[in-house]
Amino acid sequence: MASEAKHSAPLGKLLSRLDILFALAGTLLVLLGVTTGLQVPWLERLVPIENLRWVAVGVGCLFAILAVAVKLLPPKEHSAVSSSSDHEKTDFQTRHKLIGNTQNEILGVIVEKAPHMVNEKDIRERIRARIPALNKASDSHLYYRLEQLWLMKFIRKEGLGNAYLYGLSPEYQAYRASKQ
Repeated sequence: MASEAKHSAPLGKLLSRLDILFALAGTLLVLLGVTTGLQVPWLERLVPIENLRWVAVGVGCLFAILAVAVKLLPPKEHSAVSSSSDHEKTDFQTRHKLIGNTQNEILGVIVEKAPHMVNEKDIRERIRARIPALNKASDSHLYYRLEQLWLMKFIRKEGLGNAYLYGLSPEYQAYRASKQ
């Protein structure tokens, strides 16, 4: 499911290092602004001009605040699957391209049983039997794969106690009928 990754790795790495960079820069600037009598060898050469000490402290504090803000703000997630309202604006041909090969194979398992609704246990068994990449997938993994197809309006689900029945959505059935 590499194409379905939630957010890009380079962006996450950059943000995880950005808070450290801001914290280090802030600490260094505050130290430079407040140290006048310390005999730290490498800081002697970096001490700011006397009338700019408070600027160094202020900018250092700003960097420290930025470090905390970057650390506390959650990264923006980028998804190959956007909101369900976006999918209502796209046709099923475009949606097929978005979901990838494995999801299309799962959809094929459900299409085989159309127009009938099938309980989730039977669907999971069929998926594991027919798709080698998912033969050891957990129930929760398969649930979320089915959930994605439901959110994209390929399938429908109905509650049955503490389980679900799955089948093709009326919209997707109409699309398939129009293509035949």
